[in-house]
Amino acid sequence: MKLNPISNLINCLVVDNELHRCDSLLVNANNRCTYFNESQDSQSAIDYFLASDMRMVSLCEILDLSVNLSDHAPVRVICQCRLQ
Repeated sequence: MKLNPISNLINCLVVDNELHRCDSLLVNANNRCTYFNESQDSQSAIDYFLASDMRMVSLCEILDLSVNLSDHAPVRVICQCRLQ
């Protein structure tokens, strides 16, 4: 798989800042696709969240809504926060 220049920049940002993709927590990790184009029969995982501490992320899921007027599936992330 060949990466494009934008993907390379994002990957450098992730590595340089020790970030983690929250979709690694998905129950169905085989299907991380969030963008769907039925007319072109294509899909990709272009929507995701990044976290610096995965212990703070308690849930990440791609929602399959019955009514969704977008070609992107919504992503829900629940994080634990401590207020001081």
